[in-house]
Amino acid sequence: MTAVRTYVAQLRQRQKVLSGRFGSYLESMPTETRVALTCANGSLAVLVKLLVDKGLITDAELIAALDAAMPEPFTPEKGEPDPVPDPAVS
Repeated sequence: MTAVRTYVAQLRQRQKVLSGRFGSYLESMPTETRVALTCANGSLAVLVKLLVDKGLITDAELIAALDAAMPEPFTPEKGEPDPVPDPAVS
C-alpha cells in the first residue's frame, strides 16, 4: 500500500514542474502558499489513497494519468489580478 505522504510528494513534484513552466518557482513562493499547497495535496492524497485502496484505480493508472496531464496546455497566471470595478462608484 502506498502511503499518503508518497502521493503528496508525487503531487508536489508535478507542481514544481508546472510552476516552473510559468516562470514561478515553488521553492521561492511564500511559506503561506507552500503550506496551502501542502494542505490541498494532503486532502487530495487521502482521496486518491481511498480510491486505490478500494481498487477503483491502481497506482500505475494514477501515475499514467498525472504524467499524461503534464504536457497539457495550462493558462498561465498573470502577475497581478485585473482590478474589479466597484459597483458603488459609477
